[in-house]
Amino acid sequence: PHLTTRSWAHLVARKALAGLAATENPAVMPTLVAFTGAEHDDLVRAAAATGLGALADKVESLRARTVEVLAGLAFSG
Repeated sequence: PHLTTRSWAHLVARKALAGLAATENPAVMPTLVAFTGAEHDDLVRAAAATGLGALADKVESLRARTVEVLAGLAFSG
C-alpha cells in the first residue's frame, strides 16, 4: 500500500522503494523494475533505479540483469 500512497513529492513511495532494496531480497527486483516505468513520476522512477543499484550491490546474482535494466532506462528514458 505504501507504494501507491499519495504524498508530497512521492516521499512515501520513494522511501518504500528504498526500504524494499534494503531488504537485500532478490524477490523485490520485479517491483523495483516495475516502478522504473514511464507511467510513474520521475522522482519515483529515480528512487526505483537507485534501489535497483543498491540491491544489485548487495546481491551479486542480480547484477547482470540490473545493468540491462538500467542501461535500457538510460537509452530509452
